[in-house]
Order: sequence, then structure tokens, then C-alpha cells
Amino acid sequence: MGICDSGEKFPNGYSFKKGEQYFFQVCDSNIEGKDSTNNKDKIDLYFSLVEVNNPSYMHSFSVTIINNAKLNIETYLGDVEERSGKEIKFGNSFEVNYFFQREQILIIKPKINGVLVGNGKKITLSQLLCSRNTSIFFEGIGKLIIQFQQRKSGIEDNSNLIGSFHFKFNLSNKIFYTDKNLAGTFFVLFISDYSDKGSKRALYKSQEFYNINIDSNIIDIPTKLLMLNENPSTPLHIAFYCPNIRANKPIGYSKFNLSQIEFDASRGTNTNIVLQSPKYDYVGNININYDKKERLTFIDYLAKGMQINLDIAIDYTYSNNGPENPIPLHNTDPRYPNDYEKAIESCGSIVAFYDYDKLFPVYGFGGRPIFQNGRNNQVSHCFNINFKNDPEIEGINNIILAYRESLSKIELSGPTFFSFVIDRVIQEVKYDLKHNRAENHYYILLIITDGCVNDMEQTRNKIVEASYLPMSIIIVGIGKADFTLMDMLDGDLEPVVNSRGEPWKRDIVQFVEFEKFKKNNAINYGTDLTEEVLKEIPKQVEEYYQKVGQFYEY
Repeated sequence: MGICDSGEKFPNGYSFKKGEQYFFQVCDSNIEGKDSTNNKDKIDLYFSLVEVNNPSYMHSFSVTIINNAKLNIETYLGDVEERSGKEIKFGNSFEVNYFFQREQILIIKPKINGVLVGNGKKITLSQLLCSRNTSIFFEGIGKLIIQFQQRKSGIEDNSNLIGSFHFKFNLSNKIFYTDKNLAGTFFVLFISDYSDKGSKRALYKSQEFYNINIDSNIIDIPTKLLMLNENPSTPLHIAFYCPNIRANKPIGYSKFNLSQIEFDASRGTNTNIVLQSPKYDYVGNININYDKKERLTFIDYLAKGMQINLDIAIDYTYSNNGPENPIPLHNTDPRYPNDYEKAIESCGSIVAFYDYDKLFPVYGFGGRPIFQNGRNNQVSHCFNINFKNDPEIEGINNIILAYRESLSKIELSGPTFFSFVIDRVIQEVKYDLKHNRAENHYYILLIITDGCVNDMEQTRNKIVEASYLPMSIIIVGIGKADFTLMDMLDGDLEPVVNSRGEPWKRDIVQFVEFEKFKKNNAINYGTDLTEEVLKEIPKQVEEYYQKVGQFYEY
């Protein structure tokens, strides 16, 4: 059962970092959730009619969808089949593509005996997905109940299944006779790569261990990554490394497969395998506790009652109206909305559908608030733009009105600090979690800014801290400044790390440069901007609940 000492194939010559635990890049894209560039889900819509006024009539409904309210293009889905009765469950359903980043509207028109009657009614897909029981009352006809079911990939191909592993090592005292010898040990999980002459591909490296009783964290891996060509008998290998005893080569190793541990789990037992070695008679054994579960999706979380809370932070630094901008970015011409207002409307209007109370905290940074006594306050890097104790503002339109009013009460200043507003939201989330008010809430901080951040180190520290919380950060760059530092915070090229060199737990930042969308599409820039800004949110929500948090249903 032994494997070759030198057969482990580490991707791209990756070197281990002390104390680090991670999935290798070879499978990150699969473990982290669906591809954000193809961010759509298919759902099936089902209809039934209850409290029917005239059971003898033939009832049906014409169903149309507007897939993007800003473009307002209608697509006819069809009619539910005609049926009569006191309670009607219509036999046919409709498949639609759901996009979080769009306002999608269903238009439903009733028919009696094949003839359209009365006025049609509208409901957004976001309303439908966030409601446990959606119904529309049609006067003189009855109550139409709409239900949905997400169309997931089939269970048989393991695409939605996750294997949860819990490893316990019982090691030999004869080899690891002191804690010093054991210090810094770790294990790596590999899969055999038949296409490369029997070599192995690394899937996961554990954290380091420092005592003989090794009890690993629970490791969740999509089951499709544990097989080649969907073969559950594909060999999986564990290699156990102890640098103080044997440098660069495993001290012990063993082999198992998905079929074996699933069979044991079905009988209610764990899988036990022996750590073998060419150098030692006995290294130890491993007890594998295994469970298989379905991976929940963004739609699943919505259906279970998740809310999305939106916080907004606006840049009031001097550079917004500086000489480098021929037209001030905080332009107050009432005839034309400025780019800040467009960004608030484009991004906020979509997220608002998923916030039940429609109350949004709005902050400013980099300005000097002017109080009623006329005294200029010091520069503030996080203040309430409504000049009240409570930063919440009801509705997106009222946010824009409060923003316009604030421009006469705030003196533009500087520098540009992000860390204060990020910390404000972090404290809000932590407070809600502590008081059990954020168990099924996810938070989005929308930062709208004209320039580069001047507290880069502190901002990175806060981003790493926020990556452990149910929180995402969207940065929209306004104007024509150099946004190179914003791309660094976005983390698409390399993970964001804090001042201690610790990487974020997950990617939570999306940066978008507003000006590019104005140039590329003068007519539909708002649509394209919204798509780009919000497309990664479902993936980030899934990653949080899969890797960090625990979701609680109402």
C-alpha cells in the first residue's frame, strides 16, 4: 500500500508557509464556489390557484419576464395550462435564469376561458426568492400561489455534494518520543493523477501540529474533486511530514478511496488506515470520520431567510472638486445626477430588494462636517451624512436626497482613509453577531471614492479582519484618478494580507472603475456597472457560510 517518497506533485513548485492551512490552487476554483463570470442560476416556477371564485370556469395565466428592468425587454414564457376547480395545481412550469445583479420582473396576466381579464400584476424574482410563501390576489378570480425550485446539477454526478473529513492520528511514541521531534508536523492530501504516470496532485495541506494526539479540523471538499473521471475508487493519499525527523520527505503515508470510506460511513463506522513508511515499522494509524452533504447555494440561503444589509460610505475629500476635475465630482446641478448619485442608484437599488426594512446606514469620510453653530469640526474619517445619531436612511431615493443636502454642510478635506468606515461596519456586524441578530444576515459595504487610499496598511488589516465575517466590500472608483492601489485591494492577482503577513480568509473585495463603463456604453453604463459590481456577491456569500460561518434558519 506504500507510495513513492518523491511522487508528490506540488503545484507550480509551491512552498509551504509556516503554520498555514489551505487548499492548493489546483482546486481552489472548484472549492470556492461557482464561477462568478457565469453568475446565473436556473429556477423552475410552479403555479397553483386557491380560493377560486368560479370553479366551473377554465383558468389560466400568461407569464412574461423582464430579465433586466433597466433594459425593459419582455420575454414571453408561456401560459399555464387551462384547468378548472376549487383548488387548481397547474401542471406545467417555467424555467428562468436568475441573476442576483439584475432586477427581474414577472408579469402575470389572468385568463378565464382563454380570454385575458383584468389587469396583470408584477412581482420581482427577488421578492419571490426571499419569501417562503408568495401569493398574488386577483379580484374576482382567486389567489395565485407561486413556488420555485432551484434547478441544481444532478446528485448522481456529485456536483453539489461535499465530502466532510475529520482526521484523527494515533502516532507511535517510539518515533515521536519528544514534542520537539513532533513540532511543525503537517499532512497533505493527494489524489492520484493517472494521466501523469502515477504521480499525485496535492489537494489540501493541513495546519501544523505540535503534539502526538492530532485531531484535524473538519475539511470540506467537493466530492467531484476526489475522483478522476467520476471514479470513486480513485486512490487518495495522505502523506505525513515531520521536518525535525525527515526533511522534505514524508515520515509516513497511506492510501484510501472515496468508495471505501462511503461504504464504511453507510455502516455507521469510521475508516481506519495505517500510516506506513519504508524507514519505520510502524508510524501510527488514522481514523477518518466522513460525512457527505449537499452544498447550499446562494438561492438556498435566500429561501431560508437570509437578508442582505447595505452600508454606504461616500468620499468627501478635497480632490473630488480639485483642479484636476474640470467638472466637480460632487456637482450639485439639480438637472443632472452626478456620478456619486449614479453609483448609489445603480448598486443600491438592486441590493435594496434583499434588505427587509430598507434602512441603510450611510457614512462620509475625509470631510469636515459643519455644525449648526458654524464651527468647523476636525476632519472626520467616518461620520453620519444625515447629521443624526442614527446613520440609517430609509430608501435609496432618500439616500440621494440626504447626500445632496450634505454637500452644503460638509467642507471637503482629506486625506482618504478607508480603515475607519470598514471598522465601523465590522463593529456593527460583530455587535449583531454577539447579540444573535446577524446569524442569517450578510453585510455589504459600498465605498464610493475618487482616489487612492492613504492608509493602505490599516485598510488591508481591516479587510483581512472582515474576511472572517459575513461581509463583502464593493469599491466604486469615481473620476479619472490612478486606481492602481484599488486593484491591489481587489485581490484578483494575489490575496490581500495584513501587516503580520496573514492572508484574508476569503476574497471579499470587488473594485470597479466607474469611468470605464461610461466610455464603453454611454446608454447602458448603469446596467453594465451594476452587473460588474454585484456579480461576485453570491459567490462570496456561499464562501462565507461554507468556510467560516454557520447559517441559522428562522
